[in-house]
Amino acid sequence: MFEDVKLFLSELNNHEFINENNDKGHGRIEQRVAVVSHHTKRLNDIHQWPGLKSIGRITSTVLRKGKKSKDTRYYISSKLLSAFELNEIARQHWEIENQLHWGLDVVFNEDKACIRNDCVTENLDILRKWALTILHKAKNKPENSIKSIMRKHSMSFKHLIHCVNTILHA
Repeated sequence: MFEDVKLFLSELNNHEFINENNDKGHGRIEQRVAVVSHHTKRLNDIHQWPGLKSIGRITSTVLRKGKKSKDTRYYISSKLLSAFELNEIARQHWEIENQLHWGLDVVFNEDKACIRNDCVTENLDILRKWALTILHKAKNKPENSIKSIMRKHSMSFKHLIHCVNTILHA
């Protein structure tokens, strides 16, 4: 299906919607061009993908420190999306992904973990995400950092039990 979507969207006349979005920040300039088509009948017939309503492509060009990089991602959707909507949804997804990764790295030094076993890596990832969620629920003052909450609970069993009871009985 990937190759068919890619081929279909590569022809200029096969998409109805186009949207360009430009961002500047964090030392980079990014341009995202989204194209979307609702002509999915042929793909549905070939691949039997129930509910397919839109296919899209986002080409992202990033200029950072004088170096240009280009990335193309393809999407399928059960919604009738415009190119603007696809661009926004994709951007929001990556914002959430990046924030989660940043949080895991800052709190648990995830990038420095040297775990090679796939099962262990996956299990620790689940536990870290669960722990981060619990720590966010334990945050009773906005000025408290997650690291300070972890430190407080690691030094005082009383605080840890109080936190667990508060979260479980909320």
